[in-house]
Amino acid sequence: MRDITGKTFIVTGSNRGIGKVIAKVFLEAGASVVLSGRNSERLEAVKLEFEQMGFSPLAISADLTIPEECKQLVNVSVNHFGKIDGLINNAGLPMRGRFERISAELFAEVINANLLTAVNCTKIALPELIKTRGSIVFISSVADIHGLPNASPYCAAKMGLRGFSESLKMEMHKHKVHVGILRLGFVDPPPDKTVLRDDGTYQPVVSKGHQSQESAARAVLRMVKKRKRRITMTIPGKILSFVNWIAPWLLRLIVTRMQYSMKYNRD
Repeated sequence: MRDITGKTFIVTGSNRGIGKVIAKVFLEAGASVVLSGRNSERLEAVKLEFEQMGFSPLAISADLTIPEECKQLVNVSVNHFGKIDGLINNAGLPMRGRFERISAELFAEVINANLLTAVNCTKIALPELIKTRGSIVFISSVADIHGLPNASPYCAAKMGLRGFSESLKMEMHKHKVHVGILRLGFVDPPPDKTVLRDDGTYQPVVSKGHQSQESAARAVLRMVKKRKRRITMTIPGKILSFVNWIAPWLLRLIVTRMQYSMKYNRD
């Protein structure tokens, strides 16, 4: 198991939710952390909160769908800490709704937020991570195991993320760069959590998840320390993965029938 004391990690989407908790867990483990998010006010509030705990994170506001802003994120991080030892690609956008109601623009927005943000940041940070033989972790979902109804753009993005991570892992083998993907289940949402709907509006998330944000964050830390390739969280997530492996037809039948009882389905 590797010690991360003194190592530098960029955590994208760390101005709220799971990303914020991941940043806290890494700070507590002795790492230097770069916070990143689009909302600069929320980002500064999180930075101040961590400073009051005795930590000294760096906060950089960036829209990671824009490659130039990813470049600024990486360059400022390296100038400040001297290196990057890890990139935690956590930024994303949850979405619920039927494909027939989703505009092409909204579909592209979800793909950009969940896939291209990780691609952009990884592309820019890769030379630095090769130098340090560091870690790249992608925060994914059980949605990358099998398509789910009422979540087509989100599933497409997460499956793309899985494929990207698998290709990258093989390419980075000679450089000894660790590439891992964490499949989250339904995580307890923060009080202000919202989900994008098929009409472009946002709806609050009120249902309780199958795992805590803390358990998800500690799984990321464990993945980095043990340089694990993949972790699937929660019992439902593990069951989903197993059933998809032995009987994908059964899984299709189950999720097809489940869609009619899902709360976010407006039919």
